[in-house]
Amino acid sequence: YVWGNGDTNDSIQVSGGTYNLTISDAKGCREETQVVVDAPQDIQLVPDYIAPICIGGTATLGAEVMGGSDPYNYTWQGDDGTTGFDHVFYVSPESDTDYYLTVTDDNGCEAYHDFSVTVKPPLEILSVTINQDTVCENAAVRLYVDAEGGNGGPYTLQLQDGQVIPSPFTIYPQ
Repeated sequence: YVWGNGDTNDSIQVSGGTYNLTISDAKGCREETQVVVDAPQDIQLVPDYIAPICIGGTATLGAEVMGGSDPYNYTWQGDDGTTGFDHVFYVSPESDTDYYLTVTDDNGCEAYHDFSVTVKPPLEILSVTINQDTVCENAAVRLYVDAEGGNGGPYTLQLQDGQVIPSPFTIYPQ
């Protein structure tokens, strides 16, 4: 064996490209050939944006894959023990959790990306007070709601009739 670079081993490590090889035996017979090694671009992952979720909400994890060779295999592993094997992974953690994606292409090449899902603290109403105990019909009453958690505010109030009102909370009882 004689490779174009002068190496005389029966195998060499190369990257993508075209390589000349001459093989000869003890009787002087020779064969020359070219060996083409196809090397696709490295796999690259472009992750999707992940917005924080509320407890009980669902985050959609995913990434665009560039380079490598189709088809791709996806393996998701979460710190919370969840696993998935599709290009999109739906998760509903109860607390901040990290997830790890491994993408393997048809040639066995791999790319990795870590995802962090932030879970907002639970929304809690600490107290509700009004500015007066008794009012006339259709007179304004101001509600004071002390809340914490969720996205941190500002908060809105949804009335029994479905109406959503912003802070400060003013209602007109009937």
